Amino acid sequence: MSPLTAARTGNLAVVDPVSPNLSPAQKGARTRASFQRKVELLEAWSLSGLAHGTWYPRSLVEFAAWEDPELEVTAWRKPNVVVDPKYADLRQRYDVAAKRLLERLAKPVRGGNEVRKRITAEQSAIAIAQQLVTERFEHNATRKELRLALANQSMPPTANGKGRVRLVKG
Repeated sequence: MSPLTAARTGNLAVVDPVSPNLSPAQKGARTRASFQRKVELLEAWSLSGLAHGTWYPRSLVEFAAWEDPELEVTAWRKPNVVVDPKYADLRQRYDVAAKRLLERLAKPVRGGNEVRKRITAEQSAIAIAQQLVTERFEHNATRKELRLALANQSMPPTANGKGRVRLVKG
């Protein structure tokens, strides 16, 4: 049974709505289940195609924000889940499924050149968006590391006794 058929017949676990009382492990399990559900849908669509006019996520940002109770898909509070190493296996499956889906959608139809140009433009936009999300995640991690390194250094007190250094343009 395909993931899409399973979703329509109710054979997949439903991801619970956001709850502030969940432990970090429970939140992580909920996020993984949501990520897996989204990937399963993309994989199914990459094999069977999409009905005309069906919405699908065209970028990692849209993928993270994707919410559809009918498909049992929930959004994530933190969109950087897609670049988190804990979910590398699912990210790899996402990359393969998204590429296959775009290739399937790019197959010639009436007005094929226009469709192909649109799909190529979408693929370029997706690649740029994915790179941006990855670079932003890495930038934030680097900033966090720098803050920790600065916080761990012992700084001598200044004239005002507060231990702060003021940089002056010179």
